[in-house]
Amino acid sequence: DKRNIIYTLDFLAEVLWSESESREAVVLWGAAAAIREEIGSPLSPDGKELRDRQLDRAGTVLGEDAYAAAWEEGRGLTWERAVEYVLVEVLAAAGS
Repeated sequence: DKRNIIYTLDFLAEVLWSESESREAVVLWGAAAAIREEIGSPLSPDGKELRDRQLDRAGTVLGEDAYAAAWEEGRGLTWERAVEYVLVEVLAAAGS
């Protein structure tokens, strides 16, 4: 179910953000946004407002170019590749 994948990506992005893994968080938020658009499941107005604030902060932390690159990387991931990204790149890096 792609809705569950979206929720999981958003949750993991929040965890990464709280752990100062800003780039990885933006990649996952970008992937979740792309899947939301694909299935026609936008954020609620309150959720969008919160996410916009988070993304603004992430842009400040990462800088404009790094933020844009991470966002586009995430948006370019299929849902399968987004799951693989979490399993292989994010969780593997956390274990090392």
